[in-house]
Amino acid sequence: MKFEGSQSFQFPIEMVWDALHNPEILGQIIPSCSRIERQPGLLAGSTGDYAMGFEISKENSAGKPIIGWLEVDRQTHLRYMTISVTLNDSLTYLKSEGYISFHYNEKEHQTEAHFTIDTQFPEMRGIGWSAGAYNAAIGVIHLIAESLNTALAQLEHTAGAENAQKEHLPPRSEPGRVTVLSRVDSPAPTQAMLRRIEEMRERKEHDRMRALTVYGVAGAIVAAFLTGAIIGFRKKNS
Repeated sequence: MKFEGSQSFQFPIEMVWDALHNPEILGQIIPSCSRIERQPGLLAGSTGDYAMGFEISKENSAGKPIIGWLEVDRQTHLRYMTISVTLNDSLTYLKSEGYISFHYNEKEHQTEAHFTIDTQFPEMRGIGWSAGAYNAAIGVIHLIAESLNTALAQLEHTAGAENAQKEHLPPRSEPGRVTVLSRVDSPAPTQAMLRRIEEMRERKEHDRMRALTVYGVAGAIVAAFLTGAIIGFRKKNS
């Protein structure tokens, strides 16, 4: 199921872009989000690629909490980003992939976000479900856009108050909403990527050490052969 459209925000493009890289804001705009698990790579103020996990307070059909995984990469700063959202970390509940492009409309003084997103519901088949699922998904997209507009308005209000009072105020956020997680052995969608990255690093280091060992042994053999040849040559001519 493919979704194409646009959403407008009455804020500068820099504010919209930064908000979509702010784990505090993301926690506010994800519908029914009860928890954000920020990976160590997603630092405050970062505008680069990131991946993070989140938990939705509602439960799925099996009575378990809905766990999500959000990845943002292949970005052009203030212009373009690709997104991937997985729910329940299994590709059996929901998988969405797509991109969002940004443009600032000087005439209307607003940022326009154009999106194309392909969403798969592997457990759902047939034609009858499509209309209801499509309308529900469109409703979620509008809800996210409205929540982002509200969050940006709060940020703008806070910034205006700071300038008026000439003092620094702490960011307005819910205590404990964002946590930096260390790597653990127990399976979790937010840890899977970290383990894969660590495995790749260890494999590269292993291959590098093995190559050094092979080159070292080969060099020793060649040196021994040349030394033997030189000694034999000298004995022959003495």
